[in-house]
This record gives sequence, C-alpha cells and structure tokens, in this order.
Amino acid sequence: MFKPTVTQERLDFQLAPTRDTITGRAGLALFQEAALTLGVRKSIKENLPAPGSGHGLKPQEYVLPMALMLCGGGRTLEDIREIETDEGLRQLCGFARLPGADAIGQWLRRGQLSGLKRVNQFLARQVIVRSDGNDFTLDVDATMIETKKQCAEVSYLGCRAFEALLSFIAELDVCVACDYRQGSVPPGAGVKRQLLSACRLLKSCGKRLRYLRSVECPRFVRHSEG
Repeated sequence: MFKPTVTQERLDFQLAPTRDTITGRAGLALFQEAALTLGVRKSIKENLPAPGSGHGLKPQEYVLPMALMLCGGGRTLEDIREIETDEGLRQLCGFARLPGADAIGQWLRRGQLSGLKRVNQFLARQVIVRSDGNDFTLDVDATMIETKKQCAEVSYLGCRAFEALLSFIAELDVCVACDYRQGSVPPGAGVKRQLLSACRLLKSCGKRLRYLRSVECPRFVRHSEG
C-alpha cells in the first residue's frame, strides 16, 4: 500500500492511510442533526402522506436527503446522486435507502407542496422561538426561474419562466413563506398575504415584525407592528 511521505512544519495532525469510510461532505451532517433536534422528522410524518404500501419510501426518506442536497449546492433533482454515492455521508445521516431523481420528481408532482409548506412553517417557528431577538425584518423578493418548458408562461423579461415569491426573516436567515407560480404573475402579487402570514407567525412566537424590505412592495404597505 502506498504510504504518503509528508514533512510537517506547523500543523498538529498526522497523515496515515485508512480503510475507514470517509466523506468530504461531513459538514452536511450538521444540517441533518439540527433538523432532527428541532423535530422536523416528526413534522414531516404529521404533514405528509405515508406511502401506500409497507415497502414504499416514507416521506422523510424523500425530504431529508433532498434538503441536504440543496444545502450542499444542488441545483437539479439529478444532484441527489451526490448524496447517493457518498457512502460516508449516508452512514453519518442514517440514510439506508434513497430515492432517485425520477422518484423524487414523481413524489413532488403528487401534490406535496402544501405539506412541505407546513413543515417549513414548523421549522421556522422552532428557529424563531429559540432566537434572542424580539424585533425582526422581513425581506420579500420575487425570483424568476428561466425555463424552456412549454407549460411555463412568458414573464415580463420576455422569456418563459416560473417565479418564486420568497419571504425571509433577515436576522435569522430563515424562509417563512414561499409561493411558486407562473412567471407571468406580477412580482408584487401576494406580498400582502406573505406579510400578514409572517406577522401572525412572529406574534404566535411572542415576537414582532418591525421592518419590511421589498422592491416588489405595493403601496398598501406602510409599516407593521407585528
């Protein structure tokens, strides 16, 4: 077996060959640990339908690997292969089996978005309740996602696109609302509903919304006291 020869000068570590299973994505396991600690797995079970048979994948077997894929920089469903082929990360996170990209796509198309929104609201609440602050800022932005799919409508940019209206609590970097819609929808549509939803969420946590920042902000928004 090849044994590397390294002359150490300053850093206090040793290099040696190993047969242990390793991963270059060990940091992603921290996201998994945080999700389990906050009770996300239980929320997934409560808000998403169980499989139709005892052999089917459970909802958490779709959601948790997909979330790690996105946290690790994944951009398409095909990137789930990066998690699937990383045996070390799978062992750390306890992923005994993973769905493929096609299976995830089919599962999402069966109307899972409303349940995923409820899971996200649960997660946001756990983060907000544990925060030290009391006054928060809401950032609202509409993001265009250009696509060549014929089912997508033409946006004001002149290209086919879908559009995601997202609301974040700026101080916590946590998403509290998301609406996925056609690119032809005016970017400012839905801001008021997300604003009111964020106010209710914060108020239920004993917090309040102090500021709103949005380039899409319609004229009805002046300020919010939560």
